[in-house]
Amino acid sequence: MRVSIVFICMLKSFLAFSQSMLLLGEADTKLVKQDFITPGSNFSRDGAVDYSATKYGWLPATGNQKNKTSSWAWAAAYLVTSFDRKKGILKAGEYYSPEFIYQKYKKEGSGCRGINAANEILEKALNEGILLNSDFPSSESCDITISESNKKKAEGNVKSYFIKCAKDLNGIIHVLKEKQQPLLISMQVDNYFRTSGNITRESPWWRNPRDDYAGNHAMLVVGYDNAKQALKMMSSHGAAFGENGCVWIPYSTIENTSYFRYACYLEKGYDSYLAAQEQRNDNPFYTLSGKVSKILHPPSLSLSSDEYWLKEGYYKAFENIKIVLADFNPDSESAIIQIRDDNYNYLKSFNIERIGSSHTFHIGEETYRFSFTNIINANILPFKKAIAFTVEKL
Repeated sequence: MRVSIVFICMLKSFLAFSQSMLLLGEADTKLVKQDFITPGSNFSRDGAVDYSATKYGWLPATGNQKNKTSSWAWAAAYLVTSFDRKKGILKAGEYYSPEFIYQKYKKEGSGCRGINAANEILEKALNEGILLNSDFPSSESCDITISESNKKKAEGNVKSYFIKCAKDLNGIIHVLKEKQQPLLISMQVDNYFRTSGNITRESPWWRNPRDDYAGNHAMLVVGYDNAKQALKMMSSHGAAFGENGCVWIPYSTIENTSYFRYACYLEKGYDSYLAAQEQRNDNPFYTLSGKVSKILHPPSLSLSSDEYWLKEGYYKAFENIKIVLADFNPDSESAIIQIRDDNYNYLKSFNIERIGSSHTFHIGEETYRFSFTNIINANILPFKKAIAFTVEKL
């Protein structure tokens, strides 16, 4: 009987300890082939910014990952949200779903303990598409099946943005100050950080990290204050954590310890630019030394009667839509295709890979199929390539 009582007491103590520890979820990773920002010679740390402030309206209220190791999903979703709110793509109150990102990319069978690297998942979510939180709201359920309709909806929300990174404190402050946007950051944290109740509204600081490494955590860098000599970071542990969900971390933690791992941000991609002009099969042009000339051997000579061709940055009108070649990499046979309406309003985008592949997409009640048929020379210059394709209404 005495042994049972002791065991029960130990079990209760263990459960109380477990419940008091905040969950994390960020995996170990290294940045590969990332573009790093380098501040100019006139760079200064003077001043302060705070993009979590309501006056900007770029970020929703701090979320709470609760029973899941999903900081990587929250950080990725909130970074894209801040970028699209700033651009006016999202309205106030709209934000992308951390739950969708978590359920889609957690490893099979991991339940509520899915671990991933935020920078890697960010790239996948941009390329494969994401959903709004209103379409896929947060849940305490560990395993949620993504419906086919939601999969298709996400595929229509591909983001052709560039991911760039800051490799040090100056780079982070430069992005906050000059580019005026938050960054996704990965940090090693200790048990003091993880223990619920340590970082509060009254004491929203994480100073002097201990050596008791407790895991990796993904957050957003939402501001800095040079007078405080600190960065402000938004976590995903609810509003009771720190200052409305944010923690202040001294510059010294970034500069003088190994706790800082990486920080990345977004830059506008090809969906932010208008295509230069319509691509016409019967009258292709190229520019050489500032002179516009007809091509001696136009690409249309090598096309079948139902094929079209596009150079990067151009569009082809098809019925009531415009098909834009937003990005094209001939070496990997991959392209990002945008669909816009007659007024050039953005509707959706998708990736197409490999000659011979097809993609079916929906605009309203209409269904279309785009097929990538070949890579051809865009003009007499052999290094300028274009795609050949067919499109049909189903």
